[in-house]
Formats: sequence, C-alpha cells, structure tokens
Amino acid sequence: MRKLSPENEKEFEELAKYVNFYTTHVWRVSPEAPEHPSHFLTPVPGKVTKSQLLSGLRQAANDTVEDASSFTQEQTAALDRACLANDVLTLSEVRRRFSGQYRSVLKKRRISNETEYYLVVAIITDMSSQLDDDERRLLEELAHAYEEASSKREGD
Repeated sequence: MRKLSPENEKEFEELAKYVNFYTTHVWRVSPEAPEHPSHFLTPVPGKVTKSQLLSGLRQAANDTVEDASSFTQEQTAALDRACLANDVLTLSEVRRRFSGQYRSVLKKRRISNETEYYLVVAIITDMSSQLDDDERRLLEELAHAYEEASSKREGD
C-alpha cells in the first residue's frame, strides 16, 4: 500500500480536524454518534485506502462550504474564531481552497455581488489563511474596486 505524500498527509490531518470540528460544532452531531465522520477516518486494508479517505474529506469539506454559503459575515467570523481557538482550519481557509465561487472571482478578476465581496473579505481578514502575497494583493484590489463601485451606486 502506497503512503500519501507529505503534502497530502498534512492535508488529510487538517481536513480531518476541520470536518470533525464542523460536524460537531455546526451540525451538532455528537462525536459519539455512529454517523460522526471521526468513525470513518481509518484505512481498512484491502477495502479503503487513506487516499480514498482524503478524497472523501475533500468532498466533505466542500459540503461544509456549500452548507455555510448562507452564513452572514458575523457567523463566518465567529466560526473562524472558534476554529482558530481549537487549532483547526478556518471556514474562510476551506472556502479559499474549495469554493467554486471563490475560484470564479479569481478567474474573472472581479467581484460581482455582495456575497462574493463578503467571501473575499473573510478570506483577506483570516490571518490563518495561506494566501500568498500576490493573491492577497489581488483580493485587496478587487475588494477596494467593489467598495468604490458600490459607493458610487449608492451616491446616484
């Protein structure tokens, strides 16, 4: 059985902690409940590999992004703080990694609406985010451009 690369091993550990935390604290599923994801994160020789489990964790993380799509800026900030306090990836960081909406903003290099604006602002303000300097600069420019356009619309 092949081992995961060090990068994938790190991602597995980060996502396992995040998915378990989200399931417990947002969806309110007890860690003792048989359906809690913590009970499904051990490879089973000949049946389930750690690579397959990582794929499942990525999908579960994406499910949390979809679930949190209606969160207010305050709810996102509160969850991010709770994640940081528990040494878990933040929702904002998971959104950065898995959100199709975020990838769309990067691709079109423009923020089209308030939802995208709050997504970008949450990622910028998340101090644990793994943004590189170029991506952070781009996001700040996009947010500033959206703010200016919004203030002009309000002034009309």
